[in-house]
Amino acid sequence: LGFGLSFLYPADWTDVSVYSREDGLDELYVSDIDEEVYLSAVDFNDVGSLDDVKAKLDEEVASLSEVEPGDPADESVGDHPGVSESYSYTDEDGVVQQGLAVGVYVPETGQGYVLKVEAPDDRFEDGQRAISDVLSSAVFFVPVQ
Repeated sequence: LGFGLSFLYPADWTDVSVYSREDGLDELYVSDIDEEVYLSAVDFNDVGSLDDVKAKLDEEVASLSEVEPGDPADESVGDHPGVSESYSYTDEDGVVQQGLAVGVYVPETGQGYVLKVEAPDDRFEDGQRAISDVLSSAVFFVPVQ
């Protein structure tokens, strides 16, 4: 609730967990039962526009080792306009991971979000279906402190 974001994800996936990042932000994440396909969300309260969120998205993608970013594209997140960027990288186990990061700014609450899905190359279709459900079901509200 502290994120101000609610969305649907597959019922047979893990419960939502919180990862405290080195930058002091919390990242919510869920995964499929095999822990291969991951959905995550990061909340930014220091943004004032979709352009600001896009800059955060670019930083998130660029922070991955040897990442190959794709071109940005317009996206819808719930009732709000957003921007997405696909990417790929090779993880520490040598597995090629495909990803999609989506940024959205919610002017009513002053919050920005980056939602991501990552999966091995051969499971990315599952990830695309999952994030599609997230993007279409996303609801934003004033975060509970």
